[in-house]
Amino acid sequence: MFRTKTIIAAVAGAMFAFGGQEAVAQDGNIAVTYQAKVKSGMVAQFETAIAAHVQWRRDNNDPWTWNTYQVMTGNNINEFRFRSGSHQWADFDQYSAFLAEGAVHFNETVAPYLESITSNITEWDTTHVNMPEDQQSLYNVITFHIAPGQMGTAMEVVAKFHEAATKTSWSGQYGFETVANGGWGNKLRVVIPIGNWAGMAEPDPSMEMMMVQAFGQEEAMAIFEKMGTAITAEESEVVMHRPDLSVNSTT
Repeated sequence: MFRTKTIIAAVAGAMFAFGGQEAVAQDGNIAVTYQAKVKSGMVAQFETAIAAHVQWRRDNNDPWTWNTYQVMTGNNINEFRFRSGSHQWADFDQYSAFLAEGAVHFNETVAPYLESITSNITEWDTTHVNMPEDQQSLYNVITFHIAPGQMGTAMEVVAKFHEAATKTSWSGQYGFETVANGGWGNKLRVVIPIGNWAGMAEPDPSMEMMMVQAFGQEEAMAIFEKMGTAITAEESEVVMHRPDLSVNSTT
């Protein structure tokens, strides 16, 4: 019971959705993210190199917005994320020529400082979302590993959570995305804009109490238990937006 309640509380108390116009997916709900792991002791050199690469993209009129995030906590310290969202699938075909050209410059300037780089494509949930219009300095990102065949169950709980938050005019902000391609599948990410470290404090009322207010004790507990059956593991991290290392980024 307590594990289940902790899981669902984490969902609401720390939602991670990369904010700004990109997050509300005005044109589409597809995003691509590159996860770059920097070699130990080379963060300063990496930042100099990525700044030069970002400037190259600006000078060459990169048509996409790329928001850069630095991982501050968790298992992926020394990792930077480069994310471009609000796309439709066809956008990737149109961008392929510039992507290839940019990769040449990236490999020449940035790649020598990297231990590894991976990527995935995600789908942003445009229905169950309450995000600020502007980018935030910090986000709390929680990734839930969903049991095979249970993503539908997890999304039913997401819908109930959003219904409760809307019904009670809850102050918490949040967004959800799922992995569509790349790496391990069956992942549900919760994005919570916290702005600063003080934003990590539990909202008042707490997510648990908000759910009870919306549905009553019995139904709320049943929803918590339902989510618990769908989740096999979870991990969390705080990421910091780096506008100085971003391209065409909103602030």
